[in-house]
Amino acid sequence: MGYGIEFDHERKLIVFRSYGRVDLRQLIEAFRTTARHPDFDPRYHTLCDFRELKDIALLPQELLPLLMEMKSADRREGRTAIIVGDNREHLSMARVFEKLADSLLQNPHQVFEDPVEAEVWLGVRDMMAALH
Repeated sequence: MGYGIEFDHERKLIVFRSYGRVDLRQLIEAFRTTARHPDFDPRYHTLCDFRELKDIALLPQELLPLLMEMKSADRREGRTAIIVGDNREHLSMARVFEKLADSLLQNPHQVFEDPVEAEVWLGVRDMMAALH
């Protein structure tokens, strides 16, 4: 898996982009790397952009260990938007994650196909500006 992490201090946003193939171990490693980064701020919202993922080598039963890892280390207060684009398989897995995350984690998670809708939900893009 390749990934990049950007800390947008102006918008108080962590942008996580992933591409290629991803598995449970890699997701946990990426989560830990983000949380330990010196620019990490738990008050920032998070935008996870998975539109470039080709394959999610993750079984539904592996979502719970991922969420438990996140719960034990997560200090985030901001919302998390997950963008999956139009891949139906990725969308289905992300929806399962969203439901589990909402019941186990403190901060809200929501899945989007449209990045503009995700940014509006996070409050980092003005709805009126997005329409123009």
